[in-house]
Order: sequence, then structure tokens, then C-alpha cells
Amino acid sequence: MPAQTAAAPSLGNENWWQVYQDPVLADLIHTALQQNYDVRIAAARVLEAQAQLGITRANQFPSASVGADISASKTRRLQTSFPLTKSTRVN
Repeated sequence: MPAQTAAAPSLGNENWWQVYQDPVLADLIHTALQQNYDVRIAAARVLEAQAQLGITRANQFPSASVGADISASKTRRLQTSFPLTKSTRVN
């Protein structure tokens, strides 16, 4: 049995139905490939599951946050309504 070379094409990658030269079969396969909603749905579900896995894994990593807060306050000085002079000051 001769060994296959790496360049030998796989029958799965070829249009194998053309071997039969049946236009009805070719049309049925073409329609099936175009309207195979089950495969499209399955592929979408695989992508959705991969995205959900990424979200789940992200929650397992440590997280850090940084914040800043500035606050200021003013103290009012008590002012008298009359001026204090040397003669009115209490010792």
C-alpha cells in the first residue's frame, strides 16, 4: 500500500457528489448546504458558549479599583459687631 503524500487532497474537502454526475443530487446538496439552519444554529451556540466561558473566567481573576476623593471645609471666624480698642479690651 503506497503512502499518501501530504499534498494529496482529502475526499471530504472535495465536491464528492460530482463524482456521481447527478444534477438532482448536486442540487439537493447545494440546497442543503445553503439552508442547513441546524448547523448554523449549532455554530451560533458554540460561539455563545465560548463567549459565556470567557465571561465566567473573567470573574475568576482578581480585580482592582482606584478612586479619589477630595473634600474641603471652611472655618468661619467669629467677628464681633463692635471693634475692640485698647480701652475696651478686657485683661
